[in-house]
Amino acid sequence: KMDIAYGLLLSEIDFIWVVQGDSFDSFMDNFRVESKEKGLIIPWCDQIRVLSDPAIGGFFTHCGWNSIPESVWCGVPMICYPLEYDQPTNRKLVNDDWKIGIKVAKKIKKLMSGDLKHEVKKVNRILENDLGAVGSSERNFDQFTKHLRNKLFVSD
Repeated sequence: KMDIAYGLLLSEIDFIWVVQGDSFDSFMDNFRVESKEKGLIIPWCDQIRVLSDPAIGGFFTHCGWNSIPESVWCGVPMICYPLEYDQPTNRKLVNDDWKIGIKVAKKIKKLMSGDLKHEVKKVNRILENDLGAVGSSERNFDQFTKHLRNKLFVSD
């Protein structure tokens, strides 16, 4: 729940999030306040009515079998986050067979792939060079302190 909430905040998109009443806690109360400009957090909604609104661009779903046909009927693509029972199988239909959704797991796998790791290492090397003993940060700091010493200790 916290990961989803932070993802919504960071995405800066407008959203409606249905959270069952018994799932509310102090975290959700705080999140409701933090996200009030972008989000609407409610305990229930008429899902078909919401999905059929032209402003809806996507549906983050647990892949319950009732939710999938409703989303398809309304023409709304899905982000699939299956939890249990038939949901992983339903996710496979949506993502792999019908190709009308994306997997949260796919994004995590991309993050953990060697490609991004390789790019991070390239940036890391640049930073190490800049921040090292002979790097530009050290050089700039030395120049700055020399300049200050000259200004402070040179009498006019």
